Amino acid sequence: MIFSAAILGSLVFSQASQLQQSVTPGLPIQDPVAHEKLRVRIWKAALQDAYKPIKQNLIIDINKKEMTGNPPRLVLPGARIDLGVKGPVRERDIIRHSSGFLHRSPVRMKDGWAFRRERAFGTGMQANYEAVINWILSAPKPELKSMLSSGVPFTYLSESSQDIFARLCENHGLQKKMLNGEFASAELRFSFIGNYRDSKGSDSSMTLDLGSREWRSEEIRRNKLQMSYVPPQLDPGLFGRASVGELEFPEGEILTLDELSKLADAAFARTTIYDGRFGPQYVYIQGHFSKESFLKYMQAICKPIDFDYSLTAPELRDRLVKAMIDVLVPLADPATCPKGTSYQALFNGETVRGSDLFSGFEDLKSFMKGRNLPDSQLFRLSPGLTIQLVGEGGENDIGDPPGESPLSNSWGITFGKVLP
Repeated sequence: MIFSAAILGSLVFSQASQLQQSVTPGLPIQDPVAHEKLRVRIWKAALQDAYKPIKQNLIIDINKKEMTGNPPRLVLPGARIDLGVKGPVRERDIIRHSSGFLHRSPVRMKDGWAFRRERAFGTGMQANYEAVINWILSAPKPELKSMLSSGVPFTYLSESSQDIFARLCENHGLQKKMLNGEFASAELRFSFIGNYRDSKGSDSSMTLDLGSREWRSEEIRRNKLQMSYVPPQLDPGLFGRASVGELEFPEGEILTLDELSKLADAAFARTTIYDGRFGPQYVYIQGHFSKESFLKYMQAICKPIDFDYSLTAPELRDRLVKAMIDVLVPLADPATCPKGTSYQALFNGETVRGSDLFSGFEDLKSFMKGRNLPDSQLFRLSPGLTIQLVGEGGENDIGDPPGESPLSNSWGITFGKVLP
């Protein structure tokens, strides 16, 4: 996977980030129990910071293994933010985006939300590849066509397209823009791994982006798109409805299911029953739950993931290439295809001379010249796709002064040198 997440957005120091500084990566864990308790504190503080504006109920299924990594850093917009134009950002949109950042599926409940785990731990890349392929096959074609050419403001996208960009975005500054309805350009472009053998007989490769343009022309294009952008307005009543119930977690808490069930038993004077395999797993719970609502929330998240086999790399490659040939290639501007070749040759992995690719890959000629490769150098292309979100600049990291460089999050699928 090709991934570059640049500048983090405008966030403030939180309790979670302060706690995170007390953990030194790479050092052996002397006390696993104490370490796990620290990880719980870090994750709880991060989720409390993120979902503080929400007054409704919220339960998030947390995979225990996830907590060995860094916690999410989300900043949901407060109720008083007003971007000055009509057309409110719906609460459902904000919840949907934030659940996508966490790789969870949001389930709308009567008095809140449940974020259900949608994949097994360790299948993140695999699940993302499959999600992207399914998205290409189902997304609105006019929208895909626009993303392949001029780009589309994120808030103008269909829900399925927004969900994909939210799922793939790990840039916190762009996440903040997505939640606040600020401008960010959603873009697609074909990308390839160009495999070749140099004059010394060594196998090498380079990444080629089809139709990529000089950065200044890209900036002009995005500025033009942004000038016509009409941002939505946040609903002034956002997250303003509070729930009621005997089981209360007004500030938010992380508990194992075993711990939570004991508290529920005491609050409702009932005995909860559940699959014991879920007992050690953690959930984040926030709000006020009645006996009836708590049962429905727990039933929503305590669903096992079916036992199955994952797709192999060749299967993923074949499905992606077929989806691109069937759906995206007919939507692409023919002028972006190199004059010396064809889309069929590019996507079927045929061997092509470097000189036949110059018109489509602007960086290739200088690349070959810098490595003393002749124009007749042969490249065997492995096709892929780059999904990119770009917005205005922000902080380089939490607490840094704002920068002017664009925020960029690029996520790519390529095969050959990428997946074994």
